[in-house]
Amino acid sequence: MGIDGRNTLFIRGSQEVLDRLEATGLALETADPELQEISDAFFGSKNIKVLHRAPKYLVADYYFRNEPVYQYLTALLQANPTCWIKNTYSTDAGNCGLWIGRMGPTGVPSVQDLEWEELCEEEIAFETDFSH
Repeated sequence: MGIDGRNTLFIRGSQEVLDRLEATGLALETADPELQEISDAFFGSKNIKVLHRAPKYLVADYYFRNEPVYQYLTALLQANPTCWIKNTYSTDAGNCGLWIGRMGPTGVPSVQDLEWEELCEEEIAFETDFSH
């Protein structure tokens, strides 16, 4: 068993960078085996769905299993340092989160993240008393 999650990724950047990111499905080629495994499992044109595209704005959905892939988002930011990236997620267990990253003035990623709990799928479907 595992926890399934859905992400929405918002990226702002130049048209050239966003064209490349869209064409590759946000996939990374990396020597890091963990990052490569994440890239192969959740990214690439077969795994993401582009929801919106403008010249300097890309919005895409992707899924993950068990935990957010923040280390991948940091690597994606480092590979595309001129971009601003925001990721929101929610899971079937009610876990939600927000991750926002951009490169800082010294070339180090500046990241904010927040996590919270909302209703799980069972509570949404069956619960009528939310007082507990």
